[in-house]
Amino acid sequence: MESKTCCWICNKIADSAEHRIKKSDLVNLYGSGSYKGENSVVLIRGGQESKVQGPNSKIVKYKKNLCSKCNNEFSQPFDKSYEHFITYIRQNKDLILKRRFIDFQDVYDDEFEVSQRNLYKYFVKSLGCRLANDGYPIPKDLPALLPKKQFRTRLRITFAVSEDLLLSTEIKTAGKGNLKTFAPGSETRPTWLEKWQAKKQGRTGPLEYQWSENFEWLYVWYWYNIIPHGNLGSTWIADSRYVYLGSYEIVSDEEKQKIV
Repeated sequence: MESKTCCWICNKIADSAEHRIKKSDLVNLYGSGSYKGENSVVLIRGGQESKVQGPNSKIVKYKKNLCSKCNNEFSQPFDKSYEHFITYIRQNKDLILKRRFIDFQDVYDDEFEVSQRNLYKYFVKSLGCRLANDGYPIPKDLPALLPKKQFRTRLRITFAVSEDLLLSTEIKTAGKGNLKTFAPGSETRPTWLEKWQAKKQGRTGPLEYQWSENFEWLYVWYWYNIIPHGNLGSTWIADSRYVYLGSYEIVSDEEKQKIV
């Protein structure tokens, strides 16, 4: 008999698939209709290109690893806080780049304490779905903090400006970076056997995760059980009104001259 996948948040049967790239992000960038012809959109994963038919395409979704209640009801405040955050980012690009910091009171008004906590929980949901999709052990503190107002966790978030993506107004992109997984204090990525053994034995603490995702020029960096790189922004765990942006670039100076 085929085993059922469980929701990584509540452990009930998973019957819902979260978007790899949030549907609202796809709509903001490419519209709500079919992505064909001049409006074609390509998803690049593992060096392979796949055409995206529209914002609800199966290709932009993870495997089912959440239950419908957790994905559509319980986490709805998290999703809304993220969507509000992205709207602010898009409408205030020049101000943010001039300041190089984000004031959450500007984003959420007087509700910023609650809303920035929900934003952080959205990022927890995003990371949890990625880990569950790829079969990695999910640290217990991640699902445990989602219903709480106060929590302790090893997950740190930083924000950074992609200096490369600022060079061109023609590039529209949203995506996920490579997930890097290490054993504590090691430069070696665990084998699939080691990951399976850790999951079977309930060892969720030892692994270290580093990941990123972006909406246009803004990168969000995830650091679980790892000290964040200082150049990629100030450390944030929904505990500050202000978050300071780091700087991220991978394009060489010669390649930058070719970007229009």
